[in-house]
Amino acid sequence: MLATAWLGFTSLLLFGFSDNVANSRPYGLSEPVSVRLDATVEVRPVGAASLELWIPVPGNDESQEVQLGALEVDVEGRPTRWELTTDGYGNHFVHLRSSPPVEPLTIRYSVPVRRHSSGYLGSEPLDQLIESTTGSGAATIDYPYGGSAQEALASIEHAVSIEQLVGTVLDRILAGIPAAGDNLRQAVLLNEVLRRNGQYIKTGAYGQGNSTWFCLTGQGNCTDFHFTYLDIAERIDLPARLRVGFPLSSNPEEPAPRSGNILGYHCWVYLDGDLGFGIDPSWEARLAAPTGTYFGRPFNDRIKLTEGADLVLSPPIQGEPLPYMFEAYAESDGVPIERIYGAADASSVAGPYVRTTYSFTRID
Repeated sequence: MLATAWLGFTSLLLFGFSDNVANSRPYGLSEPVSVRLDATVEVRPVGAASLELWIPVPGNDESQEVQLGALEVDVEGRPTRWELTTDGYGNHFVHLRSSPPVEPLTIRYSVPVRRHSSGYLGSEPLDQLIESTTGSGAATIDYPYGGSAQEALASIEHAVSIEQLVGTVLDRILAGIPAAGDNLRQAVLLNEVLRRNGQYIKTGAYGQGNSTWFCLTGQGNCTDFHFTYLDIAERIDLPARLRVGFPLSSNPEEPAPRSGNILGYHCWVYLDGDLGFGIDPSWEARLAAPTGTYFGRPFNDRIKLTEGADLVLSPPIQGEPLPYMFEAYAESDGVPIERIYGAADASSVAGPYVRTTYSFTRID
């Protein structure tokens, strides 16, 4: 590992984690919740000779029950025929393919979803486990551009030893995690290192579906935190995967409403194997929440749409794999078209685009 003076890194120090443990006080919904998810996708195929469209549909897992048999799909425009496909991760898609002449399309679907996450089910009390694991630990992460997002953007633009910089920071994170032993305690320590060292800030080159921005600046959104977590987890053989969906409340500190529009996506990490629960260090950092607030707690305050990274969908897309997926994806003549979410302005988009919006209504 390089010396801490290397490149004059800005240091963020941790001097112990035992203070302020969550004390079984998760934010959000701990009880099961049932909602009807409604999606609307508008395709404006300006100048497109052909069109292929994939719309993600939530699926079943250990924490979520989706009545796919009750999926209702309505298509305005051509074609009216669609199919439900499934990729290698078990993600589901409403899939349509259109031949010339390509017309504007509006597709709507509605599906019931029930969340019944139980969280951590181990024999040792969770708060006690977190405190005993983090109480004697300490970690230091040095970020190449911890004080300057502008310099980080310039470095990315000119590709100045980006892989070396990222690799060095990942090594620094890894140094605070035991290389072997109890997966549960490895997961706790890695969660805490990212939570305490990271800042939930949406600026610069965040949200690209990799660990680069977080490792350069110590900043980012949920994807930056969690791709970094997954990169380290892979190095220590900690079974984990990305899950992407949306929160039922735009503010995780507030109760979920009975209905509403979904303002944007959110992702978290699911720990596989013998662990079998979700964690969310990005929201702990965003809220400056007590240690373990989103570690192993029931995750019924969100709906999962897709899981996995580097998605190729089904049938396979012709474009590059998607690092993660939340909104609809479309290709014209095999080329990805612009994706827009919600009420974002499309007036500057000259070519074809696809707009996605989601809303939900509680039905419990």
